[in-house]
Amino acid sequence: MLRFKFLLIAIAGLFFTTTSLHADELLVSKTGTYKTIQQAIKAAQPGDVIKLSPADSPYYESASFHNKSGAEGKPITLDGQGATLDGSDQLDPAEWEMVSPGLYKSTALPARIHISNSILGRYFFIFNGKINRMGRVSKGAHAAFKSLEDLKDGEWTYVEEEKAFYLRPNVGQDLSSIRAPIRSSGVALSGDCELLIIRNITATHVWNDGFNIHQRSRDILFQNIKAIECGDDGISAHEDCQIKVDVMLSRGNATGYCHVGQSQSDTQNIVIEDCLAYGVYLLDDSHHTLHNCIIRGKSTFAIRLTTNTTVKMDNVLLDDTSPVQIESGASLEAQNVSSWGLAWNITKASVTLNQSAIGGSDVKLKVDQPVLWQSDNNLWDVQSINWNGKAYDKSTFAQYVIDSKQDANSKFQPLEKDSVVMGKLLPIGARVSIP
Repeated sequence: MLRFKFLLIAIAGLFFTTTSLHADELLVSKTGTYKTIQQAIKAAQPGDVIKLSPADSPYYESASFHNKSGAEGKPITLDGQGATLDGSDQLDPAEWEMVSPGLYKSTALPARIHISNSILGRYFFIFNGKINRMGRVSKGAHAAFKSLEDLKDGEWTYVEEEKAFYLRPNVGQDLSSIRAPIRSSGVALSGDCELLIIRNITATHVWNDGFNIHQRSRDILFQNIKAIECGDDGISAHEDCQIKVDVMLSRGNATGYCHVGQSQSDTQNIVIEDCLAYGVYLLDDSHHTLHNCIIRGKSTFAIRLTTNTTVKMDNVLLDDTSPVQIESGASLEAQNVSSWGLAWNITKASVTLNQSAIGGSDVKLKVDQPVLWQSDNNLWDVQSINWNGKAYDKSTFAQYVIDSKQDANSKFQPLEKDSVVMGKLLPIGARVSIP
C-alpha cells in the first residue's frame, strides 16, 4: 500500500487532484500475485496503479479495459515502466504442413484468428525480425496476393478458396522462428471508460491498432507511449471517445494517428515517422488538436483531413515526401507549421495558415474553390501557389496577394531545407522539441 499526502497530475490539460490518497500497487509479474495484465485490470479499484515488470517484458498479451473507470481524484493507472506488449506469437509448426520443398500451408492459423477481409488488409508475418506486409497496407496500397509459384524466400500469400496461408521461410529458417500477429491491439478501451492513465508502455506487432479506443471514454490520458509496426493505426479513437496524448512515438505503422466518429483528441509531443499509408488521418465529425508534433518519412499522405473534421495545429513539423490533403468540409486552423517537400491540396474545406514556412522547389500548393482560405505572415518558397484555377510563382506572387486578398504580410523568398526543418526561421515556422 502506497500513501501519498498529495498527488497532482497535470498533463496536456488533464487534472487529477486528491489529498491523502491511498493507492494499491498491483504488480504484474511471473512471480507476483497477478500473473497477467487482465487479472490486475479486473482487480483494480479507483486510485490503484497497475505496474508491469520490465524484467518480464515483452508481455505477450493485451491490456483491455471494458467498462472500467477510476473516480474523481482517483484515476486507475496502467504504468508499463517501459515494458512492451507484443501482439505476435511464434508460429506453431503443428498448424503447418509442407506442401512442397520449402513451401508451407496453414488453414489452422486463419481459422484461429477468425480471418476476414478486414484482418487480411492489416496482416503481416515477421521473418528474422523484419515484418513483411507483401505490399498490402491498411488504408493504403493493396497489392494482389502472389501466386504460390511466385513466392520468394521470406514471403507469404493467402488463397481465399482454401482459406489458407502459404509461406516460404528464408533458407535455414525454422517455422517456429517466424512470428505472426495474433492479438488485435496492445491497449484497448471499450464500453464506458473514465479517468484512466496509460503510461510508459510500448505496443507492437498487433494486427490492428497499437492503442484502440471504442464506444465512450472521458478523461483518458496516454502518456509516454509508443506504437511500433502495428497492422493499422498507432492510436485510434472512435465513436464518442475523448482522449489526451502527451509524448508518443508512432513508427512503422500503417497509419500513425487516426481518429473517427465524434471522437476528440488533445495531443502534444508526438513523433510520427515511417508510417506507410497516412501520418495523420482525421475524419468524420471529430475534433482534434496537435501541438509540438513531428511527421516525417514517406507515406501516401502526410496529413489527410476529410468529412467535416475540425483540427487545430500549432508548432508542427512536416518533413515528408507525401502530400497534405484537406477536403470535404474539413477545417484546419494552423500556425507555426514548417513544411518541406510536401504538396498541399485544399478543396471544399476551410484553412487558416499563419506564421508558417512552406518550402520545396517542386512543391505546389493548390487551393480549389469553393474554399475558405485565410493565410498571412508566412514564408513561401514553392514552385507555385494555385489559387482559384490560376498558378502564381515567385514572379507573380504580388499579383496572387492582390487577387486572393491573402498573405499581405507574407514573403516569397529562397529557403533551405535545414532552415525549415531545424527551426531556424523563428518566429516563423515550427521549433519542435519532443521530451
